[in-house]
Amino acid sequence: MTCDREPSMPDGPIRLGILLETSASAPAWIAELIGRIRASTFVDLAMIGEVVRTRRPMRPPMWWLFAQLDRWVHALHDDAFAPVPTDALLSGIRRGGAPELAAASASKMLDVVLDLTGSHIAHDVPTPEHGSWWVDGGSPDHPQAFWSLWRGEHSSAARVRRLGPSGVEVIGRAYVLTDQQSVFRTTSAIQWKCGTLVMRALRELHLERRLSGEAERATAGSARWPAWPVVAWVGLRIVVGFVGREWLDFRRRTTWFLALRKKNWLRLAERESHGFVPVVPPSGHAYADPFLFKDAEKTYVFFEDLVRAEGKAVISCAEVTASGLRRPRVVVRADHHLSYPFVFRSGATVYMLPESTRVHRLDLYRAVEFPWTWELDRTLMRDTYLSDATLLEHEGLLWLFGTTLSHGGNDWEDLSAWHAKSLDGPWTPHPLNPVVSDVRSARPAGRIFRDDGALIRPGQDCSVSYGSAVTLNRIDLLTTTQYAESSVGRIGPEWYPGNTGTHTIDHTDQFEVIDARAPLTRS
Repeated sequence: MTCDREPSMPDGPIRLGILLETSASAPAWIAELIGRIRASTFVDLAMIGEVVRTRRPMRPPMWWLFAQLDRWVHALHDDAFAPVPTDALLSGIRRGGAPELAAASASKMLDVVLDLTGSHIAHDVPTPEHGSWWVDGGSPDHPQAFWSLWRGEHSSAARVRRLGPSGVEVIGRAYVLTDQQSVFRTTSAIQWKCGTLVMRALRELHLERRLSGEAERATAGSARWPAWPVVAWVGLRIVVGFVGREWLDFRRRTTWFLALRKKNWLRLAERESHGFVPVVPPSGHAYADPFLFKDAEKTYVFFEDLVRAEGKAVISCAEVTASGLRRPRVVVRADHHLSYPFVFRSGATVYMLPESTRVHRLDLYRAVEFPWTWELDRTLMRDTYLSDATLLEHEGLLWLFGTTLSHGGNDWEDLSAWHAKSLDGPWTPHPLNPVVSDVRSARPAGRIFRDDGALIRPGQDCSVSYGSAVTLNRIDLLTTTQYAESSVGRIGPEWYPGNTGTHTIDHTDQFEVIDARAPLTRS
């Protein structure tokens, strides 16, 4: 249920109070969040309320040992819980205790109170105009991620909750990859993501002068300590799973390939997954990321062509016929790896936007002699790590979608968007970036298309493994200040025997193309 009733925001920045535990240091994720808040123009960090560190409940010895070993074995460079000194971070900010913060909230000097103690102390503080907020997790040995692993979930939720006029609501939600080898790494990723969600919620509140929340009850048992037999069983499962995966990697390898068929559906609801004919790459190659393009009466497919001997990919192209593909030819080659050749027409010119994350830029190529000859036209973005860039023309604006490298995470989880009036730019980032934080759907999986008047954005489900399936997401709201989408379908790997992945789709009025990852047993 969506709770839409919200008091209006006053003009000017959001007046924020933060509740912290008294300490000379703060976890890295909290330090970064406070730094981002102080650097923003739409939030006024009006007060820090400090409380004496609460005494932690006694942890079962087996769980304590498991958590300590996990953090030691799986040490992180981006450890969300690494201590950061707070003296410089909090300088110049009004500071006091919980009573002073409560008084400021009661007198409406604050719009929001953000509780970062992990104990929900703000529940005892008078609720300010736009609620008291808190986040999931809070410590490296918090068992929430453990129970996700215990239940066999491939993704774990990060949430920002609010206690407001309508009770407890979820005002921010993201899904990170559940690390099957480490509870600590999952928990660290959750906390980094919570910082992102807080900033997005504050930005949305400032832009829209309101913030919708979704009523939800807390997950039962997510904070209880696991008993020692459960901890021992999960530990054993981690070890066995690691050995099993290493053995399978030794015994087999996977090869990406394409599959084609004549398009046999008019509406997405009529689509079925049978009838694809594989296009097997030659030895030493792998094919992936296919895009179809129709020019006059001919249809071509552009795709990533991985040359294993070179350790990088080129972009190849082949003509599509009723009987399959004609012989592919390399059309774009660079000193670095190329993939995801998004091909599109703008005016009378055909362009290609291949992924070049290894050099941290986004290059635009122009067809000199379509489809076989291309040249570099310009660089759209520099010093940008942007995966699977996908363009969309919508209501007079050109939109660019792609995943960025998230702090403490990977490039599977955070979808960002930019808009411009033309390819010449300038490209303006969406104020709610990342507009989607979900390992199950964020990364683009092909061209955005229309179905019964709706915009459908294919996304990759990377929760089981990279590119394990395609999710079909309806774009419900796309403006320069708002974005919303909802899942309306899924294309799993089941359409081909032994397939372990499907992560790009595209179609024209005649053909449909997909890719797959098949295991090959070594002799």
